[in-house]
Amino acid sequence: MVQSSVSRNLSQVLKAMMKKVRQYIVYPTDPAELQQILSAFMGIAGMPNVLGAIDCTHIAFTPRLDEESAFRNRKHFHSMNVQVVCDARLRILNVVSNFPGSCHDAYILAHSSLATQFPEGKYGEGWLLGDGGYGCKPWLLTPLQNPRTASDRRYNEAHGSTRNVIERTFGVLKGRFRCLDRSGGALQYSAEKVVSIILACCMLHNICLRFGVHAEVDEDLPPDPPVELAAEVDNTAREFEIDFFKMNRTYELEDDPLHQHISRSHGLLVPIFLCLLTLYAHPGHYQPLKYYL
Repeated sequence: MVQSSVSRNLSQVLKAMMKKVRQYIVYPTDPAELQQILSAFMGIAGMPNVLGAIDCTHIAFTPRLDEESAFRNRKHFHSMNVQVVCDARLRILNVVSNFPGSCHDAYILAHSSLATQFPEGKYGEGWLLGDGGYGCKPWLLTPLQNPRTASDRRYNEAHGSTRNVIERTFGVLKGRFRCLDRSGGALQYSAEKVVSIILACCMLHNICLRFGVHAEVDEDLPPDPPVELAAEVDNTAREFEIDFFKMNRTYELEDDPLHQHISRSHGLLVPIFLCLLTLYAHPGHYQPLKYYL
C-alpha cells in the first residue's frame, strides 16, 4: 500500500479505533485484578500497595503557526505532553494525551480524572508512584529530595526501581512506534489527529503485549525534556491552552457503516493492520511490516 493510500484512510481508521479504546486501555476496578497489579509491583522491590507508575512523555509534532507558543516545551520543540499510567508488566492503564507540551506534568495530573478517582478510592487502597515533578499526596508517592537516613535511602531505591517500569513502558512504546519518538521526526498532523494517533499506539501496544508480539527497543532513544520539581513550578496555563484542550471524549460505539463493516470483517484486524503499516514507519517514510497480529 502506497503512502498516499494510507494517508487517505488514516482518519477513518483512527475514528474506528477510538470506539474500541476503552476496551484495551482501562484501569481495572475488580478487586482480583487490582490484587494482581499490587502483587506484581510488590515483586519488583518489595514496595507494597502500588497501583501504578505515572509519568509524562513528549510526542513531537508540527502545529499550526498560530498555535506554536502553546506547544513549545522546555527543550524548545513543539509537542504534546502525554500522561501515562502503567502496571508492572508495562500494560498501559490510563492515558491523557490532549495537553500541549508547555503544560507541566503536575498540572496535567491535577486536571485529569485520576485526581478525583484516586482520592475517592475508586481503585481501592493504594497509591501511584511518580517522580519529583509531582507533589506528594496520600495516593501519590514521590522520591525524598534529601534522604538523610538509611531508611530514606532504602525507600528511594525501592521507589526508583519500582517506578522504573513507566520509563521502560515509554521505551517499548516509542521503540515499537517510532513516529512517537523524535528520532523518527515530528508528526505532521493536526493536534486533534495527533491525540488519536497517540491513543491508537497505546491501544496497539496493549494488544501486542496481550499476544506476545516482540518489540525492538532502542536503548539510546533521546530523553524527554527535564521536569521542574513540583515545589518550584507554577502549575498554571494560559486560558487559550486550557480551552483548546478540553477535549473530553467519550469513546462509545456508534452505528456507522465503517464500524459495522469492521465488526463483520475480523474485528480489529483491519484497523490494526492499517495503523501498524502507518505507525511503525517514520513519519513520511513507510517500511514493510515487521510484525503481524
